Amino acid sequence: MGCGALLLCLCGPKVVAQTDDFSDGDDDGWIKYDPFAMAGVGSRVSFDPSGGTYRMSCLASPNPLLLGPARGAAFRPDLYVDFGVSVDVPVHDQDLEQAFGILARTTANPAPGAVFGYAMTYHPVDDDIQITRLDNEQVTEISPYVPLWGPPASGVLRVVFFGEGDRLVGRVYDAADPVVPLAETVVTDATYPSGMCGIAIFDNTETADQAADVTFDNYHAGDGTPGPLRIDMGSGGDLVLSWEFPFATHDLEWSADLMGWDATRFQSEWPAYANGILSHTTSVSESGSGSFFRLSREPLP
Repeated sequence: MGCGALLLCLCGPKVVAQTDDFSDGDDDGWIKYDPFAMAGVGSRVSFDPSGGTYRMSCLASPNPLLLGPARGAAFRPDLYVDFGVSVDVPVHDQDLEQAFGILARTTANPAPGAVFGYAMTYHPVDDDIQITRLDNEQVTEISPYVPLWGPPASGVLRVVFFGEGDRLVGRVYDAADPVVPLAETVVTDATYPSGMCGIAIFDNTETADQAADVTFDNYHAGDGTPGPLRIDMGSGGDLVLSWEFPFATHDLEWSADLMGWDATRFQSEWPAYANGILSHTTSVSESGSGSFFRLSREPLP
């Protein structure tokens, strides 16, 4: 690098993640869930990836008492134990009382009255988030409702759901600045240890007689392992360390001997974010010769 310092990037093996920005105009690889069609009353859920996003909408339930509220979901078939999932959602009309977000550790072959797993959802009317457990498609509230401390300046929410063992964490960010959460909710629950991940919508009214309509984008799922760490020379001989969002549950650490690792020097400021990349800039003199860097996974709160 022409700076006289030995700089090595250390990271774990690359984990193949599932991503979809829907720019190809199709939803190949997704398992679509329309409980009304499965119940034999006709399809009521629409899945439209044609606009470079993924619009999921559902007509009002024809019989809320027997069939439940309007709802729909789409899953990826990959199975996870630990997971980290994110998806972007434009801010929606707060007059429509619905919920939407991420499903995780969902059992295979979901069917009406036979959906098991966890959901992390945002509720536009109340402007808050919560984690729930789905038992036979019955919703059990397991985490506190947490309101957003402010709206996303970009107009787009990034909904994120992490799971490590029995620890579950839901967050929402401004998609243009996904560093400091707008809200976070945390719970411990060991009922479901593994399963599929995906996205979902449902009517959140008490009467269950309303439609639901949400547009998703930039879906990403993995096991929460930090991806590769890149080191480049910046202006003035600075080092630019960069890595991909969304899995921000990690520390950027430094070592001089590969024995002791220090993260404190990088905790004085938040990393920068641009175009899907988080980055931290440090000087060669600060890091010193024979420097090693790594991303380490930090425990969920």
